[in-house]
Amino acid sequence: MMDAEKLKKYAILLEEAIRDNTGKGKDIDFLVDYQPLVKAIADAKAGEITSPRDMGGLGRWQLESNIQDFKDLSERLAQFSLLLRGWELPSERDA
Repeated sequence: MMDAEKLKKYAILLEEAIRDNTGKGKDIDFLVDYQPLVKAIADAKAGEITSPRDMGGLGRWQLESNIQDFKDLSERLAQFSLLLRGWELPSERDA
């Protein structure tokens, strides 16, 4: 079961992190225009995600890009990606 409220919360947090870092590198600018992510954020904010979703090769891209240099943004992207797949966040498993 997808948690629409949690997805919305983390979509907003990711959107803010992207906005705060836009223009700081080509990898961040890539995220701004990456349509599967843009659509997933919009759908999550609208509460329209009811089943797990994949964002294409974004997981592999995260490993090959320099996005890890931007700790807050890379963390938000990882959190949103996990929730979008229908997984729990590791930080909340033992809570």
